[in-house]
Amino acid sequence: MEEFNKTPQAHIRVALKVFYKLINKIPNVNFIKFEGGWSFPWKYPINFGTAVKDELYKKLKTFFKKKDVLHIYNAIKGNCNYFLTLDNKTILDKLKNDRILEELKEICPYMQFVDPKTLLEKIK
Repeated sequence: MEEFNKTPQAHIRVALKVFYKLINKIPNVNFIKFEGGWSFPWKYPINFGTAVKDELYKKLKTFFKKKDVLHIYNAIKGNCNYFLTLDNKTILDKLKNDRILEELKEICPYMQFVDPKTLLEKIK
């Protein structure tokens, strides 16, 4: 929502808020799992195992900034068809690189990275 609120055109900002309500239903998946060790099942669990990052998360991190990776990771894990973004510089422009595009097609073959205008054209 923070990025959507930066949109200067009011009519586009309203549409993006509607999209936000839809995408907000995607669950947040933890990309770190603990292996080995032991833990206490309290309200704030303490785990003495080894933190292991998910392979998908590590692959995505080679292309995108950390804060973007969290959103993209959850979209893939949520089986999303589209990843809606206004971020040309750190996401959409990277997809112009054929190597990155091919690797992403292997990682998430069913998800398309789109801006709002492209998404509206695709869902008409």
